[in-house]
Amino acid sequence: MTESISPARRSIRLQDCVLLCCLPLHEEAFWRAKARSEFCSSFTTWKEYERLLYADKRMRQLKVLSDNGLRGTDWASFANFKRVALENSPLVCIAGHCVDNIAIEFSDRVVGIEEIVKALPSHFDGVLDVSACGPEGFSEFCKTHCPNSIVKSLEVVIRSDFVLLYYVILFEEILDPIYVYDLAEREA
Repeated sequence: MTESISPARRSIRLQDCVLLCCLPLHEEAFWRAKARSEFCSSFTTWKEYERLLYADKRMRQLKVLSDNGLRGTDWASFANFKRVALENSPLVCIAGHCVDNIAIEFSDRVVGIEEIVKALPSHFDGVLDVSACGPEGFSEFCKTHCPNSIVKSLEVVIRSDFVLLYYVILFEEILDPIYVYDLAEREA
């Protein structure tokens, strides 16, 4: 019988990580989302949106990470999340927009916190990192449903460009702990 290792003590490789970015990072996806997305509808043009999120730059950075093993998708659907949830990945990150502090906006629809958590198997014992503006009760509900998981969610609103930069730095650090220190020069 093998002993379970706490998610906080596991060695995590980039190939173990999943990033589900629920925000569109391509112009075509932005225009499709604009019609129904609370977040995207607050922007007049792609240029305005792209400038705030640095979408083109983040897509290039995420592509490099993807080429090195990071799994996931931009403009992620709830179906993407449910598929990933069943894989029991050690690190699952969701970057998105929280609607009324009770739901997260995926590419296909707005999904309530309870439905998101129930999509996770109760034996999920990885790290779930949700960067969507303060979903109320998410951590507590998740810990009740998946007691062996570690849950991180934002308690305050953080700009989406900072959330995306945070994930780029996090995954670059996992890929190569020395590599991340060059990021400041690449951002200049």
